[in-house]
Amino acid sequence: MPLAYKVRRIDFGDGEKGAMAIPWGDVSTAYHTTGIPNIEVFISGSPSMITNAKRANYSGRC
Repeated sequence: MPLAYKVRRIDFGDGEKGAMAIPWGDVSTAYHTTGIPNIEVFISGSPSMITNAKRANYSGRC
């Protein structure tokens, strides 16, 4: 999955913030442990961080 392929607002406990999906190796482990097929990992990020992550997908700097 590419960086920031999904973007949403999430409340991480101190109000809603922008967040982006990231590729995370433990998602495979989580699937095999729980059987949940659609686990996604999100981290909070500023608008510029999310934009730069999307650009990195095209520049090959991931």
